[in-house]
Amino acid sequence: MAKKYINDVRFWLLAIIIFGGGFALHPSVSLSILDFPSLRVGLYQIAAVSLLLFSLPLLLKKRQELLKNRWLIGGFLAIFIAIVIGVFFAEARLRTALYSLSLLFLLSVGLSASLIYSELSKPEKRKLINVGLWSGLVFGILAIIQLIVATFEPTGFGTLCAGCKAEVFGFPRINLFAAEPQFFANSLLPAFFLALFQSKSRLAKFSLFFTTLAISLTFSRGGFLAIFIAITALFIIAFVKRIDASFVRKKLPIIFAGLLLGFTLLFSSANIRYANTPFIAHNTFVSMVDQLSLGKIKIPQKSIAKNPSPKPAENVPSSNNSFQPAGFVEASTNDRLGASDLAIKSWLSSPRTFFFGVGLGNLGNFIQKHLHINVPADQTVYVFYILLLSGMGIIGLFTLLITPLIIIFFAIKNIRKIKAQFILSLTIAMFVHFWFFGSFINTIHCFAIIGIFLYNYPRDYAEKV
Repeated sequence: MAKKYINDVRFWLLAIIIFGGGFALHPSVSLSILDFPSLRVGLYQIAAVSLLLFSLPLLLKKRQELLKNRWLIGGFLAIFIAIVIGVFFAEARLRTALYSLSLLFLLSVGLSASLIYSELSKPEKRKLINVGLWSGLVFGILAIIQLIVATFEPTGFGTLCAGCKAEVFGFPRINLFAAEPQFFANSLLPAFFLALFQSKSRLAKFSLFFTTLAISLTFSRGGFLAIFIAITALFIIAFVKRIDASFVRKKLPIIFAGLLLGFTLLFSSANIRYANTPFIAHNTFVSMVDQLSLGKIKIPQKSIAKNPSPKPAENVPSSNNSFQPAGFVEASTNDRLGASDLAIKSWLSSPRTFFFGVGLGNLGNFIQKHLHINVPADQTVYVFYILLLSGMGIIGLFTLLITPLIIIFFAIKNIRKIKAQFILSLTIAMFVHFWFFGSFINTIHCFAIIGIFLYNYPRDYAEKV
């Protein structure tokens, strides 16, 4: 009885970690210390810690097998050396130690998730799939509800993030209970691809539609690009390997329908919220095109000509009820590129930083002392790879990057199997999306999935998705 209870707890903790990223921020309590503003403890983080604790018996049970895995031990050793050197030379040692512990925590979650998944029976794995499909459906419906609420209540009753407000694009971007729309979109990728590779399931079709709809409501260009590149890569590999990928092509209309309805809802939200603003439809369209094209397509905005008369013109809305897209995409891109440029300069400042980095979380202090540029102590980088490169050097980045490359290699090797196609697509999508944000605490589910894919090869490829 006790064993069954423990197995059930493990199952639900694993399901929460993989599919529950939409609740990664709320409810939680902020523990902002040492200029680490994103540090927090909430139900999602407690579930991750619980996953570690409940996996300890499995870790002890399989310790001999793990200790004989030279790749695993070598990888952890390389990361540990990079972390120790980073902490020793860091200007802000406590902050660097805290960030380093965050990375070790993520790696431990990946190992724990892989061990727990390997112990699941086939019925439990099928149950996990159903949980994932239902999560996509539920999150899609909740995203629509949040959009409706945020259309009439500016803060979404306190759930919208600072950059989610309607003043940026004319419509609110949906983050549900995650920290940002990017992170919410990323947390939906497992459910999206799980639904995409279920060939004969009505639930999967509904899940795919509502997951796509939820991702469209985040208006995350990183999420859109991740899905596009992953599916395109699958089609290219399928063409080269001469395998049938028609079942994926048959799902494309569902994806297009979800995107179209999502964009329509966003467009409608802006027109409802700023109903009295002249040219709101045109200017909302301008903001959408600007974001989706990464600022490459420029369409002139429209505005009312200023009235030379001191008497205010009729029907001209007050400034607090008007919307004009104000170069947000350009400003965001410049901010991203500027932070990345400083991070790369820090990484190249010496042979030590080239190989081992400046220390995780130490970037701001390093730039202040060695580059003599006034930046915040919590300076970060909005590209995960450059964040790791500057923090852990080429040794740390290469050690972490080899993991998805191994997963992709084995997936391509077994590409005729549906599960290999699913693993390939989801892995590519996650690692494309990492180009658009830099965060540790919001990537827990990614490390869990990577651990599962890596540890369970090749025994798991023969099973259905």
